[in-house]
Amino acid sequence: MEVLQCNIHIGNYQFDFVNQVTIESSWKKFTDTAVVFLPAALRINKNDLKTSLPVGSKVEIQLGYASKGLVTLFTGYVARIHNKVPVEIECEDEMWQLKQLQINENCKNEKLGDYLSRVLKMEVDCWNITVPSMVVSKVTGVQLLDKIKQEFGFDAFFRKGKLVVGKPYDQQPPKHTIVIDQVDDCNVKAQNLEYMAKEDVRIKVTAISNMDSGKKEQVTFGDNDGEERTLNFYNIPQSQLKDIAEKEAQKLKYDGYRGDLTLYGIPTVFHGDILTLKNRQESDKTGDYYIDSVTYTFGMNGFEQKVEPGQKVTV
Repeated sequence: MEVLQCNIHIGNYQFDFVNQVTIESSWKKFTDTAVVFLPAALRINKNDLKTSLPVGSKVEIQLGYASKGLVTLFTGYVARIHNKVPVEIECEDEMWQLKQLQINENCKNEKLGDYLSRVLKMEVDCWNITVPSMVVSKVTGVQLLDKIKQEFGFDAFFRKGKLVVGKPYDQQPPKHTIVIDQVDDCNVKAQNLEYMAKEDVRIKVTAISNMDSGKKEQVTFGDNDGEERTLNFYNIPQSQLKDIAEKEAQKLKYDGYRGDLTLYGIPTVFHGDILTLKNRQESDKTGDYYIDSVTYTFGMNGFEQKVEPGQKVTV
């Protein structure tokens, strides 16, 4: 039996016990969020919470087991407080800061990463593309990132404190192995995985190339009744776009698992990591998958991670 351990900082408060914490983390959405339910025994003036824990207070959440040590799973800021029993504190990652930042500077013939670093005043890991022209007026940092997503299809999120734009997966991410067909595997609590042959996967792909001139080239192919996906490219001419996009689309049609699984707190995984789903009885079904999202739940009922595997890793 593993002993749960936590270390939570909120503003000037620090505590090593909690009613419950839920953290949602994914590259598919702008903001990682955390909801902290404070323990009733924590001595905070509940009648003056806005003064005790003002919006914008810094937050750091470390969770784990006594035998394994703590892992930092969230850093951010208090976004909202609900004065009820138990007290509920909603937190957001560094995107909260960008929601407070107003931007009025246009982009013209500038590398996207250079522009974002300049106006957001932070380090940015971004595709090295040139933006011919983009008009920006009275938008927040998050609204700017949403504009970029709408125009170029680049998702934006924070990974390990750095703003990442358009790069959902690291080049050399950590790798974890889970045995999914072993009932006594102590790491797996539950699974909702289905193995599908690529012939049974129906996908309709729209490929868009953002040209230097500001023009967009577009092709559509695949299964008319399939799940719709959009692939974004930069400065690929119409004559080459279809072939390149078809090769990328093939990565979405693979023999492999779809769905999700729930792990206990070991091993602690992050979105962008690689998860090896090992099938001992049918070894040909073993494969590596990027992790798209993780929801961590910690509290009186234990420590769990609901993991959504994404695209299969191809050599």
